[in-house]
Amino acid sequence: MRTLARIAAVLLIAGCLVSGCAGDEKWLTAQLAGDRLSLEIGGQCGPESYLTRVRVATRDARVLWEVSQQRSLQPTPTVTLGTVPPGFREEMPFGDLSGSILVFVDTNFSYVATIDVEALADGREQQFTPQPVWNEGSSVHPEHC
Repeated sequence: MRTLARIAAVLLIAGCLVSGCAGDEKWLTAQLAGDRLSLEIGGQCGPESYLTRVRVATRDARVLWEVSQQRSLQPTPTVTLGTVPPGFREEMPFGDLSGSILVFVDTNFSYVATIDVEALADGREQQFTPQPVWNEGSSVHPEHC
């Protein structure tokens, strides 16, 4: 029974990656202004899909910054790295951003996106497609509001 659930989840994830489950909605965008990286996080349609954690790490898994909360009572559409959003607690103080970073986002599911900080140097907003991180029992794609 558990194997069947895993197979179904893998198929849903594969379908999501091929068809783009988030549709045309901007699900994760990033913009660099000076040394401040701002993330716009979509897909927060209701309490079960509100943001609960953001972790920024290097490719070798060194955590540069992390904020979390147990349960959110409202969406948190914008997060600026180094600034703790209301209701969140800082788990790891802000570190230096450079090179390629991994941004982990937890809403009703866990996602990760790779962001090249130098590619954002021109200040333009760039859209990213986070990939699902295995999380049994959760929806396999961001909500489409």
